[in-house]
Order: sequence, then C-alpha cells, then structure tokens
Amino acid sequence: MCTVNVIIPCYNAAAYLAKAIDSVLAQSFTDFNVIIVDDGSTDNSAKIIKNYIDPRIIYVFQENRGLSAARNTGIHQSRGKYLAFLDADDEYLPQKLEQQVTVLEENPDLGLVSGGWEYLQENRILRSERPWEYTPTLILDTLLFSCPVITCSVLVRRVWIEQVGGFDEKLRQVEDWDIWLRLAIAGCKMAWNYEIVCRYRLHSSNMTRNTVAQRDGMILVLDRFFALPNIPDKYRSIRNKIYANALLISASREYATDQTQEAKNDLNKAIITNPTLLNERGQEIFNNLI
Repeated sequence: MCTVNVIIPCYNAAAYLAKAIDSVLAQSFTDFNVIIVDDGSTDNSAKIIKNYIDPRIIYVFQENRGLSAARNTGIHQSRGKYLAFLDADDEYLPQKLEQQVTVLEENPDLGLVSGGWEYLQENRILRSERPWEYTPTLILDTLLFSCPVITCSVLVRRVWIEQVGGFDEKLRQVEDWDIWLRLAIAGCKMAWNYEIVCRYRLHSSNMTRNTVAQRDGMILVLDRFFALPNIPDKYRSIRNKIYANALLISASREYATDQTQEAKNDLNKAIITNPTLLNERGQEIFNNLI
C-alpha cells in the first residue's frame, strides 16, 4: 500500500499525457502509485501509457463516462492514505507531493492541503497563481464566494473523499468546486502550503473556456448546496449575495471571451438578485469590465 495515490483521468489527451505522467514519476517523494483512468479514449493514449514499464503505474480503461466518473474510478482503485489528482494535460512540480505530505503528516487535524500553480501555454509559463494572497483561509465562508483551489493543487486524505461520496458524476462543469464545498460543510479542515506545486495548461480544449456552461454549472452547484438539510442559517441569510457573486464572476468571464450579450444578461441578473451589489462592489465591477 502506497502513501499517496495519484489519480490521472484521461480522455483523448495523448498530446500531453506523457508529460503529466513524467511529472509524477519525477517527484522527490517516491512512496506513491499512479492510477491512470482511460475514460474511453479513441486516440493513442493507451499506447502511450503502455510504453511505461513502471510497477507504480496502474492502468484502468472504462467506457466514456466523464471526468468525475473517471476520478471516482481512480478513488475506488486507491488504497493509500492520501489522494492527489492530476488532469492529463497538467503537470506537477518536483516537490509537490513531498511538500504536501509533510504538511498533512505534521497537521493531523487537516484533511486537505492546497498550493499555488503556474499557467502554462505552449510550453511557456505565463504567470504564477498564489491564491492565498486573495483567499487567506480555506473555509466555507470563503469557498462559497470563489473557488481558489484547482484539483492538481491539492492533496487530501482519502477518508474525507470517501466520506462525502467522491465527485458528483452528474456534474460536467465545476465538479471540483462542488466537492470542496461538500468537504467544507462536512467539517474537513483545509489549509495552504504556500508553494507553487503544479502547472495548469491552457489550450483550446480547456473546459473552463466554455464560460456559459461554467455559469450554469456554478448555479447548479449552489442549488444543490442550498438543498442540503444541514446548511447553517447564516449562509441561507446571504444566499442572494452568494448567487449574485457567481453571476458576477460569470459576467466577467463572458466579457473577457467576447460573449457580450451573455455578460450583460448575467450582470443584470446579479444586480436584480442582490440590489446592493452596485453600492458594495461598484468599483470592482467597473474595473472588471474595462
């Protein structure tokens, strides 16, 4: 049984898959295995995986069921104490696992640790993201207003993922935000390790480029969150602010991708949902739109 199970879901990602695998095998921490779940790829992903002769690599093929289902298959295959996730087009930095295992080993009360990341495009680093600078604490109060955590930046105790039932396979967008919220409401403590630990690759197939689908996913996640029976009243009292913030984020993304009409519609919905938005965040809204 390895300490860490690294789960790599893969769907037609042959162009980047080897770099993802190599970034795990190059880790300074070596007590891990890699569970690669091929989610019905029709390219040569399987051939690339089978070129690796390493007993730490476990290959699982399944019919195409989506990203969340592929991650859950990896979770079901895992036996280690900790889980790490890496999409097939992203990469780890060499100290990622060592740094984060150390944090969790030294802090047994923590269930999840997350780091920062670099944006990578065509093998060029665009910039670094240090999310602790704008979200100092990873608690439900902050996670409801933003998702400062990406899947490849985390290390989480497997018992917590099992407790909340894994990823929601009905969600095709923002499934990561959904599981962080469910972990937080379940009592999982989260913290930063204040290091850049991975690289997030930007390319034309990124799911995050579909801003309208992202918006619909965010609203669905919030609908499901507020349908939970154990939501404290303090969150229900600011429900409109939370929804308006999601719409405002969506409007900003839509403006940035020239979906002007969608952006106008979402901005209007945000103001209707929370009429105090302009008074409270008018300058921020203006800055995001210019």
